[in-house]
Amino acid sequence: MIKFFGKIRKNLLLNNKVSKYLPYAIGEIALIMIGILLALQVNNQNEVRKSNDLVTTYEQNIALELKTDILRLKEMDSIRTIWNNSLLAYVKYYNSENVDMHILKRKSDSAFTDLRILHTSTYSIQDLISTGNLKLFPMDKKM
Repeated sequence: MIKFFGKIRKNLLLNNKVSKYLPYAIGEIALIMIGILLALQVNNQNEVRKSNDLVTTYEQNIALELKTDILRLKEMDSIRTIWNNSLLAYVKYYNSENVDMHILKRKSDSAFTDLRILHTSTYSIQDLISTGNLKLFPMDKKM
């Protein structure tokens, strides 16, 4: 294709047909511009697709982290309920008339176990903030 256009250009210039060369040159420039514009359009569409894929990945990761946090909260609530019942049993036994120190010690051990602290999963959100990818989300998704 390049040889074809090169031959036409060479023939027109050698035969001093500048008036015919000018439309040819404009046509060649137009074809090059169309090619560049098409390449830019394809590139822009690819960038938009990659951004949308990244947003979808972040949304999925955040949803997964929230589900994990909810499971942890439910687990901690169950533990807190068990701990509360143990504490009530301890207090009830402590206030009873016949207190055996060995039983009181066992109830004390089960009642005063350490409670866990909830550590939420914020990896995706921290990644969004630190990488600057938060700008990928439209304003209506940020609120």
